[in-house]
Amino acid sequence: MQNLVAAAVAARAGLTQEAAYVDNKASGNAATITLAGMGVRAASAPIGPMPKVLELKTTTSDHAGEADWMCKPVKGAKAYIIQTCTGDPSVEANWHYADTATKSSGSISGLASGKIWLRVCARGADANNGPWSDPAEEVVR
Repeated sequence: MQNLVAAAVAARAGLTQEAAYVDNKASGNAATITLAGMGVRAASAPIGPMPKVLELKTTTSDHAGEADWMCKPVKGAKAYIIQTCTGDPSVEANWHYADTATKSSGSISGLASGKIWLRVCARGADANNGPWSDPAEEVVR
């Protein structure tokens, strides 16, 4: 088994070296890369504006003064901006910045006990935010 693993590692290293050589010599020319018997990577397409965050869920944390949250990951999101509200969630002025996360889940700490609302938006690579998620209600202990 160790011989098979060593052979696979050596083969991968050889292919990586060969690909680097072809890439260097071809200077991005797709025809030259194809002539070398290698595939050409598809051009990257812009993601576009961030969509609305969906499926935001909250749970009461195991720790006092915290709330846990998670949402469906947004393709192309570089960060998630989280806001909290302790008053009427339909009043925009009641929402306040709580945190920025690089994953589609996390915990918000430093909260007073009682009912709170959370909402999340996705931030793209262009530093523009998408629309806010629907608010999720949670009770903090």
